Amino acid sequence: GAGDAAFQKKAKERLETYLKNASVLVFCSHSIKLMNIWANKALWISKGEIMDFGNVTPVFENYWNNEGGGKI
Repeated sequence: GAGDAAFQKKAKERLETYLKNASVLVFCSHSIKLMNIWANKALWISKGEIMDFGNVTPVFENYWNNEGGGKI
């Protein structure tokens, strides 16, 4: 992971505060673990086209089966 424990704690607290006040947050990641923690929806875009949108795990599974070479 990035940063030391104090930095990670501060970053997590700041993100939690932001999420309480925001209606939309764009969070880009290839980590299903982080997406399941911070996102309630996922959007898969490939070569400028929307490939899938919905709950995190099914979108990641679709992505991984089509572009990632197998199961998550």
